[in-house]
Parts: sequence; C-alpha cells; structure tokens
Amino acid sequence: MSRDHQFSGLARHLLDGVSLPIVIVDPKKQLVRYVNPAFEDLSGYTLSQVGGKPVLNLFSKSSQAKVAAVGEVLGRSRTRRLEEHGCELVRRSGRRLPISLLASVVSLKARRWMVLSITDLSYVRRLQTQREGDLKELAQISKLADIGLLAAGVAHELNNPLMVVQGFAENLEMFLDQPELSRQELKNQTLEILRAADRMAKIIGHMTRMVR
Repeated sequence: MSRDHQFSGLARHLLDGVSLPIVIVDPKKQLVRYVNPAFEDLSGYTLSQVGGKPVLNLFSKSSQAKVAAVGEVLGRSRTRRLEEHGCELVRRSGRRLPISLLASVVSLKARRWMVLSITDLSYVRRLQTQREGDLKELAQISKLADIGLLAAGVAHELNNPLMVVQGFAENLEMFLDQPELSRQELKNQTLEILRAADRMAKIIGHMTRMVR
C-alpha cells in the first residue's frame, strides 16, 4: 500500500513533512490507512507493514481498550478531538514506548478519517526517573546531615549528666576508702547517679523519636 494510493498531492506532502508521528485510521473499520515517515521512524514499521491492519495492533494489550474507546467516542458523538495519556506503542522490536495520544476527526476527499498524533514520552519518563533518583539522593544526604546534627546535639545534651555521673562516682570511690561508711551518704550519692542516668535515658529517647 503506497502513500500515493491513499493520499496524494498537498495532503500527502503535508503529512509526510510533519515531524510528529501520525497514523490515519478508517474510523468505521478501525484499520490503518496511512502512517507518515515520523511514525515509521518511531515504530520501526513501514506503511506496507501496517496499512490495512487493525490500528489496535500497534498498541500494547493494556492500551488497546483505551484506544478502542477513543475511536468509539469519536465515531458516535460530535466530539472531534480527544486526548489519551498512559498508552503504550509497541515497536517492531517489541519494545514498549510510553506515549500521549491525540485523536481527532477530519474530512479529506469527502471522507471522514481519524487522525492519531503520537507523542513519545520516553524522554519525559527518563527525566522523571532521574528526578526521582535525585530527590532520593538529596533526601539521603539531608538525612545524613540531620544525623550529624543529632549526634552533635546528643553529645552536648549528654555531657552534663555524664559529668554528674563521673563526679558522684568519684565521690563514691573516696567514701569507700574511709574506715567508716555512712549508708545514708552512699544512698544520696547513688541517687544522684541514678537521676543523671534517667536524664540521659530521656535525652536519648527524645532524640530517637526525632529521627523517626
């Protein structure tokens, strides 16, 4: 099937020169009647390979229902233009391409045709994936920075109670060297150490909740 057989003159030259991939479909039979060179480059198919075949064959199974619904709406209503995102075009190699599909109805040579304009979203998806990766990396860096600040804060907050523990532990050591030990004094010194330990536990618990 040649382009001259389906379209000729100005229409063919205009469509052949369009850089956007285009597929012309018979809206009643849902058969491909024309594809421009841009579509051939994108899909790997030539007009002779897809001409006269169901347009749904160009799309993944998960996208065929969406494309069929677009064709049905355009064929039965006065709507002349519909856009569908989230479709996948299947290249000749079998690779799936994420695309945006703009479908419109035009009259050419006293006949109605459905024109499918295809936008390849592969580059956009790659940018989105890269952006998501960059955001995750930034989040990790930010988390590491927060951990560094947290560690510094913990060290500062624990310094005072640690000095208390150390001081009272040294006092206990001196009391143990005395011939007569005061049980009450030992209890007081031990109580201060326990209070300092409890304070440290609360500080650590607070910092842990901040990390979460």
